[in-house]
Amino acid sequence: MYCGRLTWRNSMDLSRGIFLEISLSTPNLITSTEFYRSLGFTSLQILPVWPHPYAVFSDGLITLGLHQYRFVSPSLTYVNHDITAALAEHEASGIVIKFKKPSAEHLNEFGFIDSQGVMVTLLTASTYLKSVIAQPSQCGVFEKLVPPTLIQPSTTLVFKKSTMIVSGSVLTAPEGTNLLIL
Repeated sequence: MYCGRLTWRNSMDLSRGIFLEISLSTPNLITSTEFYRSLGFTSLQILPVWPHPYAVFSDGLITLGLHQYRFVSPSLTYVNHDITAALAEHEASGIVIKFKKPSAEHLNEFGFIDSQGVMVTLLTASTYLKSVIAQPSQCGVFEKLVPPTLIQPSTTLVFKKSTMIVSGSVLTAPEGTNLLIL
């Protein structure tokens, strides 16, 4: 499980960089946008870096990137300005890289599945402006990400101390991610 602000390093002490967002693949960006907005997440200004439609939402503590693009989702996404060195470091450690996308037109990125079965993506730069101060959502405070299991095949984002949603509620987002309110 991933807790707090997601600034961890793995047991091999490989630097991920600076946490950017939990990236979620969605088949319908409009529906997902309406869902997170209805929960009180604040929309952030995106930068024109992706060829696919996307939006970014935050509650001031956690940021969710909604991408109308198919990928292994969710992905813990980090910014690492020295992506070439980070890729070499991860490959040298024996981590199996699932994808590498060097690009002159878009962000350079690579990704891998971590030991808990969660996709991790490293990008060369941010995809949004962090100038907006987001307000707390109705979900409460983000506590952890629980990866999918055989018993629970959907990833769950866990929030604690909800004010507007009944404690113990499980909401299913349009992209299939569960939100558990404790």
